[in-house]
Amino acid sequence: MRRPRFRKLIAYLAGGVLAVLSVPLGYYLYAGIWRSNFHTVVPGQVYRSGKPSGNDLQSWRARYGIKDVIDLRADGITESYPDEERAAREAGMRLEYIHLTASHLPDGATLRKLIGMIETAPRPLLLHCEGGADRAGLASFLAAMAIGGQDYAHAEKQLSARYFHLDSDIRIAGVLRKYRQYCRRNDMDTGGWQQFRHWAFNVYP
Repeated sequence: MRRPRFRKLIAYLAGGVLAVLSVPLGYYLYAGIWRSNFHTVVPGQVYRSGKPSGNDLQSWRARYGIKDVIDLRADGITESYPDEERAAREAGMRLEYIHLTASHLPDGATLRKLIGMIETAPRPLLLHCEGGADRAGLASFLAAMAIGGQDYAHAEKQLSARYFHLDSDIRIAGVLRKYRQYCRRNDMDTGGWQQFRHWAFNVYP
């Protein structure tokens, strides 16, 4: 007589676990698939996403007033992404390209070029790569400090599971690791934007 009750208890517990897990799973499916992993980095100034469709760009232009799009996947290869290029042009957005690869550290010139683009781009600004997780995460980390005035400890959260950045050992995240190592060697706090910018322009290889 006890076995059926035990099975019912297990079934109820399993159902409860699935119900709890369905909330974050639903959020990730919604944010990552339905909403193109679109998020705010600095309210009214900087946004991030995965690969946008033409309709996405037109919608975000209308809703958020986005003026500039930095595509982190390539360097001037507009023929590879005609839908994005056409939609940006029709919406009156400026479209810029810079080549980053999630599986490699950016060289010093590329990192400094990205910083310059973020600092000088018309705003509101959209930063995007293919999935909106790793390359967009690094660029959003920079923008959170450079434009949002966040310190390192807050800005590094742009590279987190919330945005589908699931591998902290991925090579592009090594920029942050190298900076933390530099701070430890010099007995410094990780600080804010000016300190990081100095490191990027004068120390980063």
